[in-house]
Amino acid sequence: MRHISLSDYTRSRLEEREKEREERYLAAVAKQMCDVRRKEEDKAENRVAMQEAWRDRKLLGVLKHLLRLFVLNTSADAPHPVKESPDEEDCKLESGKEGEQRVRKYLEERLSDEWTLLTGYRNRKGEIDGILVGPEGIFAMEIKNTKGQVFCSGDKWWRDRYDNYGNLVEAEIPIEDGGKRKRGPSLQLNEPAEELQKFLGRDFPSCRICRIVIFAHDRASLGTLENATVDEVVVLSDWCLEDTIKRSSFCMIKPEVERMLKKIEKDHRFMDRILRRHKEGSREAA
Repeated sequence: MRHISLSDYTRSRLEEREKEREERYLAAVAKQMCDVRRKEEDKAENRVAMQEAWRDRKLLGVLKHLLRLFVLNTSADAPHPVKESPDEEDCKLESGKEGEQRVRKYLEERLSDEWTLLTGYRNRKGEIDGILVGPEGIFAMEIKNTKGQVFCSGDKWWRDRYDNYGNLVEAEIPIEDGGKRKRGPSLQLNEPAEELQKFLGRDFPSCRICRIVIFAHDRASLGTLENATVDEVVVLSDWCLEDTIKRSSFCMIKPEVERMLKKIEKDHRFMDRILRRHKEGSREAA
């Protein structure tokens, strides 16, 4: 299987978050240095003022500046800033990246070079973790590296989490993205996949993108799935890829596969430029 990385959102986001932590740390160090310098300047000014008061026989002035010096000398400096450690969001991003790598390895072990996996595609509706294109169809994948028993009702998703002994630890934990709309896996996948399908349909009228939600964690399992709005929901360890491919009713010859790959890459580059421009414009406006 061939692999084409259109972008690496996870790596970019992790690097961006690391840069933000570094900037906050450097700003805190600069502030501490400024505070220390200001404190030393206050001490020097009070020493001069106390000497002048002593010279002018102003006892109250001497006492006032002496007291101020005492307070400055005995007050502790702020502790040296400590750089923030990666937080829960960073752990989620790392976990998601690990899940995507597991799925990629699974596909590489089972597919020939007739198939190509594109990762990091995005359009105005969102990102698709993986798009598998080959002679027997096109498959869009939303990958979750989430452990626990997974449930869904339509586009609402949740999970129950168990400990190592099988005891229920936490129930009905929502499975959703961090956006304002709190989209579950099916909406995260269907919205950009539908947009891509419309675009590809101009050249491939019968194109139908099969949508698959994959739970890649080795401690994930499926519970009740009611009215799921995707074509398939699987746990990676139990996934039968052959059955998934059979679901597709859309086939292509090799030149058509290559043409479709080029169209997807072209669409990604075009939308990526627009989205980056919009993001930069929003930052400037802020």
